[in-house]
Amino acid sequence: MAISKREQSLLTAFRSILKGYEPYKEQSHAINEQYTNQISFAIKAFEDKNLLKEKNYVGYRDVTFYPVSSFDIKRFEIPKLKEAIKQASVNFKGWPFVSVSGDPKELYVIQDGIESLIAFTDFKDNDRIDFWSLYTSGLFYYRTLMWEESQDRKRTKTIDVNYLLSKEYKGPTMDFIALIYYVAEAINSLVLLYTALGMDEEPIIAKFRITGTNNMILSSSRYLSGAYIARIPEIVEERMFSLNEWKAGIVDLSIDVIKSICLKFNWDNPSVSVFKNDIEKLFSRKL
Repeated sequence: MAISKREQSLLTAFRSILKGYEPYKEQSHAINEQYTNQISFAIKAFEDKNLLKEKNYVGYRDVTFYPVSSFDIKRFEIPKLKEAIKQASVNFKGWPFVSVSGDPKELYVIQDGIESLIAFTDFKDNDRIDFWSLYTSGLFYYRTLMWEESQDRKRTKTIDVNYLLSKEYKGPTMDFIALIYYVAEAINSLVLLYTALGMDEEPIIAKFRITGTNNMILSSSRYLSGAYIARIPEIVEERMFSLNEWKAGIVDLSIDVIKSICLKFNWDNPSVSVFKNDIEKLFSRKL
């Protein structure tokens, strides 16, 4: 019986590798619902605590990570989460993707995890807000305001409704380089976070989401000559791999996600060499 169980375990592992963790794609409705409830709770927590709520920003980049084979509300203790999130906070470009503050007003314990909310104005006077929640279940949710929207408002005076409806208004923008960094840093943080939590054996989902994208223009003074415009209200990309696969494929998986997002901006043939060069510069701190 022991040999039979071992053979079955190996066969399941091989099938998972070959088919992209097919067994976990059929995860029970109850498990999926529990993670979905936590994600909804995290989103509501941000909306309730958003210090820029009165400005009615709509453009945000967020990402969600979670292990998919089971749900255990008490999988990790709070001290373990605090130590792991510190390991996931790496500064490549002047501000870390996951910011870990020492101020108890900005980093605090919640019912089933830890949470952070930081709002500030950057050196170009753009509004910035970073929010994340890390739950004892192992679920991580991150959300940041697109500084491009703050910049657009100053540039175009979009508080004028007549201007918003005129032909001169071209729509909101998203910086192409900001997109590259968002995806690459998110995957790097995933690897660091779940390595610190010791989750080598379990497949992990990453969901990338960009809100407020209807009529949004992908922009860059360096790389883009044409106008690439999204026609959907939000863009979502999801991937699932083992931690070791995420770890081994940080650059390639970043490229894959970025290409898929570009397709939703109606850019069919983005240059992979551009993505790869910028990602490698980011991780080598040669920006």
